Amino acid sequence: MTKAVHDPLPPGRLAQHRRYRRVIWTIFGTLVLVVLGVADHCGWLLYPGETMRRVNDRWFRVVEVIDHTRWRLVAEDDDTLETQISLLGVRQPTVSHGAWGEHVLDELCQRVLRRVVILEINPDFAHKGSDLLPALVRFDDGVLANEILLRQGLVVQDPDRVHDRVERFSLLQLQASRDGLGIWARPP
Repeated sequence: MTKAVHDPLPPGRLAQHRRYRRVIWTIFGTLVLVVLGVADHCGWLLYPGETMRRVNDRWFRVVEVIDHTRWRLVAEDDDTLETQISLLGVRQPTVSHGAWGEHVLDELCQRVLRRVVILEINPDFAHKGSDLLPALVRFDDGVLANEILLRQGLVVQDPDRVHDRVERFSLLQLQASRDGLGIWARPP
């Protein structure tokens, strides 16, 4: 005895039902992408949109050097706007980099405290959840602070962050080590 195979939908209706499901999933997927894009732009995911809009290409005064690569800044035109940045492409030297100490940090403080700077925030490295915005920092004379500090041996290149100035930063660090500047100086 053979059982009749019961098809829940007739052949014409089955194709129509599949098209309907495909359209529903396409609409759902599009909505999910739009919601994720809006959430990211608002800074709810990775892109710190509002923070970047407030600080990118804006003049700040350096009010505190937390360590070699982290600074606290206050906006020139609004004393209530305060932010902390980390210098993009450089990091604090470690003991293995040679004889460095408090004198290097003191020298850094003398060079940057109360200076006026403009920030160039790289959105590829700015992540939600971090209070520190990775930035290229230009002094009011147009010179890039990240490069000056490397050239003077006060910081070292960060090999973990690939950006468009990696080769230049490598050359500046090499020159500072050859010249025995900052952390590359021979101990007395």
